[in-house]
Amino acid sequence: MTVENINNIQSLYVALLGRGAEREAFAFWTRRLNLGLSPLTTFATELTNSPAVQARIASFTPGEFIEFIYSNAFGRVADSGGKAFWVGRLGASPTVDTRAQVVRDIIASAGPADREVLNRRVETAKNETHRSLVQSLYVTLLGRAADAGGQAFWVSQLNEGKSIADITASIIGSQEAQEKYTGLINREFVELIYSNAFGRATDEGGRNFWVERINNSSRAEVVLEILEAAGADSRDREVLNNKVVVAQGLTDNFQTPFTLTTSPNENLVGTSGNDVFIGDNGNQFFATVQVGDRIDGGPGGTDTFKYYNADRVLPTLRGVENVELINARGENIDFSPAAGSGLEKVTVKFNPQGNLTVAGLRDIELDIDNVVTNRRITGNFGNGTVAAVSMTDSSTQLEIQGNRVETVNLRSESEFEDGVNRITTLPVFGPLLPNGENTSVRNINISGDARLEVTSEITLNRTAQTTVNASANSGGVELTFNNGRVNFTGSSGDDTIGFVLANFDTQDRVNGGNGTDTLVLRSDAAVVMNNTNAPLLNAVNAAQSIEILRLQGNPGGNVPTVTVDASRITAVNRYEFAANTVNLSNAAANDRFTLDGTGTLNLRGAAQASVDLTLENSPATLNLTSDRFNNATVAGRNVITRLVSDVDGLRINVLTSPTGADALGTQERALTIRGIELPEDAEDGVTIDARNFTADLNATGTALDDTFIFNAGRFFGRNGTFQGGDGTDTLELRQGAALNILADLTPTGNAQLPTNVAVINNRAQGIEILRLNGTTLTADAGQITGINRFEFVTPTAPAGDVTLRGADQNDRISLDNIGELTLEGAQQRVNLTLDQNIRNLTLVSDRNNNTSVSTTPNRIDTLEYGNEGLIINVIGSGRAADGVGDGNQDRNLIIAAPTLPENARQGITINGSGVDPLTGAAVGPAYTGQLTVTGTALNDTLTGGDGNDTFRSSAGADTLTGGGGNDTFIYTSAAHSNRVTFDIITDFTVAIPGVGGAAATRQDQINLRALNFTADDFAGLVTPAGANVADAANNAATLIGADRFGYFQLGGNTFILATNQTPDLTDDLFIRLNGPLALSTADFILAG
Repeated sequence: MTVENINNIQSLYVALLGRGAEREAFAFWTRRLNLGLSPLTTFATELTNSPAVQARIASFTPGEFIEFIYSNAFGRVADSGGKAFWVGRLGASPTVDTRAQVVRDIIASAGPADREVLNRRVETAKNETHRSLVQSLYVTLLGRAADAGGQAFWVSQLNEGKSIADITASIIGSQEAQEKYTGLINREFVELIYSNAFGRATDEGGRNFWVERINNSSRAEVVLEILEAAGADSRDREVLNNKVVVAQGLTDNFQTPFTLTTSPNENLVGTSGNDVFIGDNGNQFFATVQVGDRIDGGPGGTDTFKYYNADRVLPTLRGVENVELINARGENIDFSPAAGSGLEKVTVKFNPQGNLTVAGLRDIELDIDNVVTNRRITGNFGNGTVAAVSMTDSSTQLEIQGNRVETVNLRSESEFEDGVNRITTLPVFGPLLPNGENTSVRNINISGDARLEVTSEITLNRTAQTTVNASANSGGVELTFNNGRVNFTGSSGDDTIGFVLANFDTQDRVNGGNGTDTLVLRSDAAVVMNNTNAPLLNAVNAAQSIEILRLQGNPGGNVPTVTVDASRITAVNRYEFAANTVNLSNAAANDRFTLDGTGTLNLRGAAQASVDLTLENSPATLNLTSDRFNNATVAGRNVITRLVSDVDGLRINVLTSPTGADALGTQERALTIRGIELPEDAEDGVTIDARNFTADLNATGTALDDTFIFNAGRFFGRNGTFQGGDGTDTLELRQGAALNILADLTPTGNAQLPTNVAVINNRAQGIEILRLNGTTLTADAGQITGINRFEFVTPTAPAGDVTLRGADQNDRISLDNIGELTLEGAQQRVNLTLDQNIRNLTLVSDRNNNTSVSTTPNRIDTLEYGNEGLIINVIGSGRAADGVGDGNQDRNLIIAAPTLPENARQGITINGSGVDPLTGAAVGPAYTGQLTVTGTALNDTLTGGDGNDTFRSSAGADTLTGGGGNDTFIYTSAAHSNRVTFDIITDFTVAIPGVGGAAATRQDQINLRALNFTADDFAGLVTPAGANVADAANNAATLIGADRFGYFQLGGNTFILATNQTPDLTDDLFIRLNGPLALSTADFILAG
C-alpha cells in the first residue's frame, strides 16, 4: 500500500467530508488503487457521488461548493480570484465528474501555506482511520481491545505504507492468535470470526462460501473480505462499529480486560484498580457467559462488566459496580440476585436486538447509552421508591415499573453540544388505576446537559400534586401532561411544557425558568381566549417565565378555530397557533404571531396597528379578512407590518367581511400589508387578491414577481395603493358590476387624481405589467407612465373587446381570449402577443376623428401567437369620413412578419375583406385603409381590403388576394415563391393600356425591384410545350433565357417565371396568377 495512495484518499475525504475515511471504505479503495484495479479518478467520482457527500453539496451553487472545499481542505475562505477561476472551471451546471476533477485540481495546485494546513489535516485523518482499522482487526482476530503499544505500532506501519493484508496476516500469525486458533478447522475459524466481529453465528450458506474461499486463498485475505462484505447500513457493521468504540475506550484508558472464555464455572477476580471484565453470548458455539461463572471485582476501584449480546444468563457478580449490556438480546435480564453485591449501574449500550426488560434495579441506576430504536426498554425498580434513569444520545420507548416508585430521576447527557435524548413513549409507572393513572409518583426530577424530549403524553394522578423539577437541566425539556396537578419548574435551556387544555387550570403551576420557554395547550375543539373565557385566561396568565404560548390539536395537528384577544394575555407576547382558522384581535406592537398550517386569518375589532406574522407549514393560500366586527370605532386601519412565509408563490385572498353591515356601515376595516418575506430559494413572488375587498388596501410586494388583483371600479375610486418592489410586478384590475374597464382619461370626479390613468400613475408604483381582466377593456398606454407591458384578458366566453391607444415601440401588448382589438386614435407602434386561446381576432385600425392623417400608419412591429392557423380579420371602423386628410377614418396598417408557434404546421390568415374566410359570413365593413402584410414561413392566406394594399413575400405557398384598390405584391427573394411552393394571386388586375400614346393606368403590380430585374429583362409571353405545369415551366425557362422574366399560360391561368443565370428552374421565382392575363412591364415595378 503506497503512502501516495493513502494520502490521496485521505485528502479527498478531508476536502469533501472534513474527516478521515471510514475504515472499510479505506481498506477497499487502497487495495484497488494499489493493485491498479481502479484509477484515482474513479475513486474521486465515486466519493463525490456518495450519499454522504451529496447530502452536503447537492444544493450548493458552484460558488458555495468552492467555498466548502476551501474551508474543509485549507481552513480558509477562498480568495476572489481563485474562486472565480474554479467557478469558471465548474460551469453553471457541473456534473459529478466535473466536481470531482476540480477538487483534485484544487488539492494539486495548493500553495505552500494551504498545503501545510491540508497535510496536517490529512495526518489527523490517517491516524483516525488507521487506529479504527487496527482496533477492528484486534476485535475480529483476537477478540479483545488492542493494547496501546500494539495499536501504535501497527498504526505507524500503516502510515508508512504497509498493506492492510500484510498486517492482518501478521496478527493471524502471532503467538496469541495461534493459541486461539489451535485445532480450529476452517469452518470453526469462520464461526469464531463472525462471533468476534458481529456477535452472531453464520448462516450455513455464508459459512460454506467463506470456507471455500479460505480453501482457495488465505485466512488473512478472507477475513478482510468478510469485513468488507458487511454493508454500511447492516446490522453486522453496526455491531462491529459498537465493539470498536468500546474497545478503543479500553485502549485509551489503559485497561487490561479480564475475559470470560467458553470454559465452565470460571472465577475471575479483579485487582484493587479499575477492572474490566468481558463476556460475549452472541454465538451459541462460543458463548462465554455461563450460569456457573463468577466475577469478583476485587478489593477496590470501580469495576465494569462489559457483556456483549447479553441474554438472561448472568454470572454471579460481587464487587462489580457497573454492567454494560452491549447490543443485548430482547429478553428479561434480572439483576435481583446481585442485590447487595455492590452493583450501582446497569447500562444498555447500543441498540438491543428486541424489546428489553432490565429487572432487579432497586437502588441501581439504569443508563441508556447510544440507543436509537423503536423498541421498548423497560426498567423494573421493584420495591424501590426512587427510579433513576440516565440517557446519553438515545431515542427509544421507555417504561418504568415499580410498586412503590415515588420519585423518578431522569438525567439527559450527550457527547455533543446540541445533543437530544428522546423518549417516544413513557408509561409511568406502577401500580396504576384502572383508568391508567399513576397512584404513587409525586416527583420527577430532570438533570443533565442535554435536551430531553418525551413525545407521548404523561398520565399522572389527577387528584394529587406532582412536582416536575428540571432546574438541574441545562439542555431544555419537552413534556406534555395529560392530567394531574403539575407544579413545573423549567431548566436553564429552552423548555416546551404541554397540557391537554381540557385538564389545564389554575392548579397547574408553570415556571419556565431561563431560556425561551413555550406553554403548549392541546385541544381537539375550538379554543377561545377572550373575555368570555376567564378561567382559561387566568390559568395562562398565572404561568411565569413563559415566552411563547402555542395552541394546537391533541395530540397534534390543528385546532379547528382559535379566537384570541391578545390584550387579555399578559404572560406572553409570542404566539404559535396551529389552527385552521385564527380570529385575532388587539395585537400590540411587540406581539409576534406564528400561524402553523393556518388557512384563514380574521383580524377583528379595533384597529391593530402592528401585526407581525410568520406562516409555517401553511397552505399555498391564506384567506384574510380585516373586520371591524361591530367595533364602534370606524377610523384606523389594520397593519400587517411583517409577514414571513415558507411558501414559494404565496397567495393572499383579502376577502369581504363575513360580518353584516351595522348602523355605522360596512364592517370592513382599511388594511395595509407590507414586510412580506418569502423563502430564500423562492422563485415566485406573492399574489394579493383583493377583488372582493371594499375598504382601502395598501400593499407592498417582495423582491420577486408579484401580482396585485383589485376591483377596477374601487381602484379608480382610490381604494388601493400598491408598491411592487423589485421583480416584474403585475397590477391586475378586474371588472366588477360594470363590464368595462377604462384605463384612460375617464374622469374620476376627484380633484387630486382627476382621471383613471392618474390613479394608476399615482397608486401603482414599481409595477411593470398592467393586466385588465374583463369583457370590454380600454387602455391609453401613452398616458400611463412607468408601465410598458399591458395584458388584456377576458375571463370567460364570449371573447372580449380591447381598445388600445397611445402604444409605442417600447410597449408590449398581450391578449388572452380577446375577440376584437381596436387600435384607436393617433398612430401607434404595437408589439403584440396573442395567447393560444385566440383562434380568431378581429382587428380595427381606427383614427376615430384623431387629427393625424390616416396615411400615417399603425404598425404591428412584432406579432407572436400561440394558436396555429390563426385568422385575423382586419375590418373597417365604419366611421363616416371627416375633413382630415382624405377623410378616411381607417388608419393605414402595417403588420410585420408574424412569429409562428413552436411546431406549427400551417401559416396565418390575414383578411381585410370583411367576409369570414371560413364561413363566408360578414364580420364587419371591409377595411378601406392601406394594409401592408408579411406572411410566415408556412402557407399563408392573405387578403386585402378596399384600399391599396401591399403584400410582402415570405416563404411558403401563400394564397394572396388583393381585394379592391391598386395592390402591390413585393418579392425580395426567389425562394419565397418557387416551383415547389409557389404563391397564388387570385385577383390580379392588369394595367389598362393608355389611349393615344398615354401611359397605362395602373391597377395591381408585382414588385421585382429587389431582384434587380429591369424592363429590358422582360421576355413577355412565351408558349412552351408541356401538358403540365412542371414540363411547361422547364420549357418556358429555356424560352425566356437566363436572368430574364416572362410568363406563360396553362390551364386558364398565368404563370410568371423569373430566372437566374442558369435557366434550369434552380432558385427561380415562380408565381401563379389566376386567369389568362396579358402582362406588360406596366404590371411590374422594376429596377432602373
